[in-house]
Amino acid sequence: MEGWINIFRRILIVVALILTIVVIFSQLYLPSKPETLSLSKLSWSGRVESEVITVIVRKLNFGVEGFPGYPPFERYSLIRGIEEIRSRWCKEPYLPTWLPEGIRYADVYIHSIAVIAFGDREMESFLYSKVTVQFVGPRPEPKERRENIEEYRRTIEGSGALGSIRRVVKVGDIWVDLAINAPIPAGPYERCHFALLWIEGNYYMVTVKPPLTPEDLLKIIESMKPAKEILR
Repeated sequence: MEGWINIFRRILIVVALILTIVVIFSQLYLPSKPETLSLSKLSWSGRVESEVITVIVRKLNFGVEGFPGYPPFERYSLIRGIEEIRSRWCKEPYLPTWLPEGIRYADVYIHSIAVIAFGDREMESFLYSKVTVQFVGPRPEPKERRENIEEYRRTIEGSGALGSIRRVVKVGDIWVDLAINAPIPAGPYERCHFALLWIEGNYYMVTVKPPLTPEDLLKIIESMKPAKEILR
């Protein structure tokens, strides 16, 4: 009887070792799913919904002269701002379900476009955000892009303005025009990475600023879903 007990114990030890190895292997080598962020729990930088914000340009980059500046924007909290976008454009905007660690604030700035800004602290304006999702609304995709993406890619890819790099990449089912290390004409950041894309006929520009990377930008785009599926 004692011999069977010892064999059983050895079997348990072997099984425990195998399970431990499987867990360690899965953590080290298997891809992990992006963590879903609860956007509705983010704070916002404003005090009163629809307050008018004058976007003050404190710094011009790259010796830009005659920069026209920005028009006044109305600032909203995230949930109220999304409602305003739906009302003005009669469209359902897409939002990221993944954002880099440290994002604590989300504001929506609305003028002729909507700028959904995410930051790690209160923002004076969207110039001080770490991530922005610009919702332009319905706009036709360029014919050459829509009809022959490979030819469009060959035309677009290569060096851009002031040392930026242009790429055309596919994220899921969406083709994205990617600009790496692109100049920003004004504001506290001199460089950014941004992407232009169309989702359900609506034109978006998604931007990240240092130390965020092009990989972070693509991960954000990959995570985007209709706002109604996120803000409940």
